[in-house]
Amino acid sequence: MQNSENSAPQRTGRGPLVAAFIGCLGTALLGLLILIVVGGLAYLNGYSLPPILSSPTPAPTDTPLATLTSVATSTWTASPTPIATLTSPASPIPTATIIFHTPTLLPTRTKTPIPKPTKTRTPTATPTPITTTWNDTQYDFNFDTWIGLVNPQALGKGMRCSSKKNEALTFDVNKDSVLLRLYFYKGPNQGKARIIVDGALAKTIDLYRATPQYRFAWKYGIPDQRRKHTVKVLILREKRNVSTGYQVCFDGYGEESTFTDDTNYNIRYEAWGGAWNGKALGGGYRVSSTAGSLVRFTIRGRSFRWITARGPNYGQADIYVDDKFFATVDLYSSTQKWQHALEIKNLSQGSHTVKIVVLGQRNSASGGNAIVFDGISVP
Repeated sequence: MQNSENSAPQRTGRGPLVAAFIGCLGTALLGLLILIVVGGLAYLNGYSLPPILSSPTPAPTDTPLATLTSVATSTWTASPTPIATLTSPASPIPTATIIFHTPTLLPTRTKTPIPKPTKTRTPTATPTPITTTWNDTQYDFNFDTWIGLVNPQALGKGMRCSSKKNEALTFDVNKDSVLLRLYFYKGPNQGKARIIVDGALAKTIDLYRATPQYRFAWKYGIPDQRRKHTVKVLILREKRNVSTGYQVCFDGYGEESTFTDDTNYNIRYEAWGGAWNGKALGGGYRVSSTAGSLVRFTIRGRSFRWITARGPNYGQADIYVDDKFFATVDLYSSTQKWQHALEIKNLSQGSHTVKIVVLGQRNSASGGNAIVFDGISVP
């Protein structure tokens, strides 16, 4: 009786265990089948098999390209980090989305060449010569024997001097003037001169002084203010024994509170008178009709232009360069022409002394012998 009771419970206990084992085995096989199906589908769609027994960190080489897209068949991803570049379009055919940036979005990289004007060779191939012009008031010009001297201590920064006997300068004084002042330079090489007013001797002055004195003023009270007066300074070519020269240097004159510089056109230097004219160079010019009167100056270079005037009353003059005759010019013209330039060229290199000598002659059609000196220009 005891054996039958013990054996029945043992057979009954093995049955549930076997059933449980068979159930677990079926479940495992079913899971394995699912994994095989999922893996196959993933393989067909370009996914690698999920690393079941490996580390959860994916290998760097397994990362798909950012520019590729594919059809997603499952929400499951092989990596815990989501891949932002994958999209699931509705179309079952995988497509690649590639974005190209057009060059027009970068206008600053057009590399337009910057012009370089310094590389243009036209200006250097044909340089423009520099021309210097002097009008007749400059101290560079000597009228007859009255030479110009530049000195910053003189009135007007210069003066005119002569040492030739009987050479003179003249000017007119206004009729209302009461007091006249003549300005001279005194120095160790100065001589004597006569001051003549209206043809009468007013004073003989001695301009010698052991040390230089600029702006020396000789004063003269005008007795008659009802008319104009003519004043002349005449060179005597006389001097003291201690003086080293006969020069007389004139620096201008004054009437009442006004001053007239020695370059003024009101002053006549021997045969060269002055005249104002707005069409002339600098607003005025010097002119002479006396045969033998001359203008002397020095230039540097191979050419220069004599600025003069042509017209119905002008005559002829000779041009000398370095004391050699160069040309005779005729300034006659049926019409008046101001600032007319006569070019003297083909000179040798270096400095040259130029003389323009009035001939006192004229063309048969001309009404006068005048020669105008208005200045020069040097290229």
